[in-house]
Amino acid sequence: MGQRILIENPSLYLAAKGCDSAAAETDFLSALVAQSGCGLLLDVNNIFVTCQNLGWNRDDYLRGLPLEAIGEVHLAGHASDVDASGTQVLIDNHGGPVAPEVWAIYQDLLTASGPLPSLIEWDTNVPEWSVLQKECAKAEVILSRSSLPSKECVA
Repeated sequence: MGQRILIENPSLYLAAKGCDSAAAETDFLSALVAQSGCGLLLDVNNIFVTCQNLGWNRDDYLRGLPLEAIGEVHLAGHASDVDASGTQVLIDNHGGPVAPEVWAIYQDLLTASGPLPSLIEWDTNVPEWSVLQKECAKAEVILSRSSLPSKECVA
């Protein structure tokens, strides 16, 4: 097809054997990029959800990513639930506004990478257009702080 495929970082809810740290996850993504030539579709909400659920450090996760391979960034909302042991679990559900912590990760990412094409995912409980526009405006402000010319946000 002549196009580079972008692979998305997953939301994790349980630690996989051998993947017990942000470094293991980003090492895997880096190896995937290096060996296949693919790019990354970086879902910032997935970073937050995974790091919260597994107790990983989000700064370590960001530092471990091959930033030059990121072709697109996704932002989304998540839900919170409690598992059988009473532990909070975040669930990537694209059903609400982008959380402040996710905006902070997005800001840190763009500070390190420069502006990137960005998309807000809101697939369930879709609000009025004006609410989506406000979310997009938040992304535009962060994009405008990047060192390079910004690209449009798509909601």
